[in-house]
Amino acid sequence: MARKALDDKHLKSDPFQDLLFQAIDYVYRRRRRFIIAAALLLSVVGLAAGTFAYSKMLQGQTTEAFNAAEQVYHDRTLSREDRLNQSSETFRMFVSEHSGSTLTPYAWAYIAAIGLEKGNPEQADEAYQKVIAHETASESLRAIAQAGLAMIRENQNRLEESGQLYRTLPQARYGDLTAYSLGRIAVSRNDMDEARQLFESIDQNFPDSPLARWAREALSYYP
Repeated sequence: MARKALDDKHLKSDPFQDLLFQAIDYVYRRRRRFIIAAALLLSVVGLAAGTFAYSKMLQGQTTEAFNAAEQVYHDRTLSREDRLNQSSETFRMFVSEHSGSTLTPYAWAYIAAIGLEKGNPEQADEAYQKVIAHETASESLRAIAQAGLAMIRENQNRLEESGQLYRTLPQARYGDLTAYSLGRIAVSRNDMDEARQLFESIDQNFPDSPLARWAREALSYYP
C-alpha cells in the first residue's frame, strides 16, 4: 500500500468506512475469503492513519526503527515472501526492543496483518491480542484489533466467541458490521428469525452503509 500524506480531516474520518467496505465489496462474491480479507484490510487501513499521526509526534531512534520496519513491509521491489518474512522479523525486533513505545501496538497490528497475508490466522490472533492488551493502544486501534479477532474466530467457526467480540465493538462506529456479522452467524445456526431481524436493522439504522445492500440481498434469500 502506497504511503501518502494525510491531512487533519482524513485523520479524523473513519478509514474503515471509506476503504474497508470497498475491499469487502470486491471479495463479497468469494465468501470463503471474505472474513480474512476484510480483517487484513481493516488492519492495514487503520495502520495507515494511526501510524502517520504518531510519527508526527515522536522523534528519535524509536521512530526511525519503526519507520525502517514499515518501509520493508511496503517495499514492493522484494518478492512477496521476502517482504513478509523480513518485515515480520523487523517488527518483532521492534516490539522486543521498544516494548513501552506508543508505536508498539501499531507494530503488533502490522504483525497481525502480516500473519493474515501469510495465511497464518494464529499469528494474527496472537498479535491482535497484544494490541488490545498494550497500555498505550488507542481506543480506535483496540477496536480495529477486536474486529479482526472477531472475524478470525468466526472464520474458525468459534461462533460464541466471535459473536461476543462483535457485540462489544463500539456500536456508533461499527454497528452495521456487528449486525451484519451477527446475522451471518445466526444464519449458520439456522436461526432465521434472528438473522432477519439483524439484517432488517441494518437497512433501518444504517441505510447509507454498503452493508445495507448486502443485508437486503440476504433477506431476499431467506423466508
